[in-house]
Amino acid sequence: MATDYAAAGVWYRKVADQGLVDAQYNLAHMYEQSHGLPADYAQPAAASWYRRAADQGYIAAQGNLGILLATGRGVHRDYVQAYKWFALAGATANRDFVAARMTPRQIDEAEELVRAWQARPER
Repeated sequence: MATDYAAAGVWYRKVADQGLVDAQYNLAHMYEQSHGLPADYAQPAAASWYRRAADQGYIAAQGNLGILLATGRGVHRDYVQAYKWFALAGATANRDFVAARMTPRQIDEAEELVRAWQARPER
C-alpha cells in the first residue's frame, strides 16, 4: 500500500491551521523528513510547525524544535532557545550538551525563558 504523503499533508495542514496540536506536530515531521512535502529549510516550515505545537506543550515537538535550533537546521542556530525547549521537554542530556557550548550568562537567560514559559497564564 502506497502512502500519499501529499494528500496527508493537505489534510494535516487544514486541521493544523485550526490549532490541532497533533496535526501541527505531524505536519512538521513531514516537512522535516521530506515526506511528500518540500524540504525547504530556507523557509523553515518544520521549525514553524514544531514551534506551534511546542508552544502548546507538546513534548515531542519541544524536543524536535530544540534539535533544529541546536543544529541550525532550517533556523539560525540558537543555543539559548534550544536549551529552553530541551529543558521544557525534559531532555536533560540534550539540554546539558547544549549548555556545554554556552556561557553562564546564556544559561541564565535560557533558565529565565523556561521559568517565563512555565509561568504563562494560559498554562
